[in-house]
Amino acid sequence: MYAGDYITLDFTAKEESGAALNLTGLTLKWSLGRTSDGPPLLTKTIGSGITVTDAAAGKFKVELDQADTQKFSGAYYHEAKAFDVSRPYTIFTGQITFETTLIH
Repeated sequence: MYAGDYITLDFTAKEESGAALNLTGLTLKWSLGRTSDGPPLLTKTIGSGITVTDAAAGKFKVELDQADTQKFSGAYYHEAKAFDVSRPYTIFTGQITFETTLIH
């Protein structure tokens, strides 16, 4: 991925059993930071960068615009979680790498 680009990340939330996690009524949050224990540098929520594309199938997307990505260079940790009133569900954890480009 390149710093300064518009990026869409597609996710499918699943239960531990592997079945799709129905996102109806859940709150979603995606965050990016240098490490898993560091402060978030960027956070997205439903209506602010996260769009649920098929709630019953657990599908959603995170959209990062040019202003979001232009300041990043190198490797970062990112994760997505779903929350209901009783507990959180970790959907994804991983690493994302941004490369800088000559043309801005």
